Amino acid sequence: KIKGDTAAMGWNAALEYKFDEKNQVGFVYRSKISQYMKNGDFTSPIGGLTKFNAKVILPDTYTIGYGHKFNNKTRVEVQAMRTNWHTYESLDMNLANGTTMADPKNWEDGWRLAIGLEHKFSDKYIGYLGYSYDEAGIPDAMNAAWGCISDMNQICLYLAADHKTTENILKTGEFTVSIADADHVVQSQAGCRTHQQQRKKQVGIHRLVFL
Repeated sequence: KIKGDTAAMGWNAALEYKFDEKNQVGFVYRSKISQYMKNGDFTSPIGGLTKFNAKVILPDTYTIGYGHKFNNKTRVEVQAMRTNWHTYESLDMNLANGTTMADPKNWEDGWRLAIGLEHKFSDKYIGYLGYSYDEAGIPDAMNAAWGCISDMNQICLYLAADHKTTENILKTGEFTVSIADADHVVQSQAGCRTHQQQRKKQVGIHRLVFL
C-alpha cells in the first residue's frame, strides 16, 4: 500500500477550423505530466512502514474531432483520441532503506473512438445520444487473492468470478503464474497473469493448462 501527495503542471494546445456554417474540425494536444512524489508512505504486505520517493510520467494525448450541423436542431460529432500510455512504463519506488522496488506496468498505447448526436427538442430540452470504444492500455493481469500448494505438482488458486482474468482463463483454458524468490516477493506480491501479457523479467515460470 502506498500513500502520498504530489502536484504537477502540464499544458494544452488546440486548433479549430470551420469549413462553413455546418462543418468544422478541431485538434487538441495535451502534454505529458511528470509527477514527483517525495516522502510517501509505503506499507509492505509483510508488515512495516517506510518512506519512499517516486516519479510517474502521465501520458500525453492527441485528439481530433469533426462536427456536422444538419440544421438548427440537430448536430453530430465524431472524435478520435490517441493516448500514449507507454510513458507509464513502471512505478519505481526508491525506499528509505536504499532499495528500489519496481512495479512494471507495461501499458500499451491505444485509441478512443466516439460518436455523439445532439438534438434540440425545444428551448428547454436537449437530448444527447452517443457511443464510444476505448482500447484499454492496461495489461490483462491481476494478483491472486488466495493461493496455496495442493500437491507436489499442483497449486490451487481462488479467483472471483467477476474478474476479467477469470473470464479469459475460461476462454483460453490456460494462464501463467510467476513465482517470486525471496529477494523479489515484495515486488511481485505473488502476481497471477494470463498468457496474453507476459512480464519482460520473470522468476520461476509455471505454465498450467486446463484440459
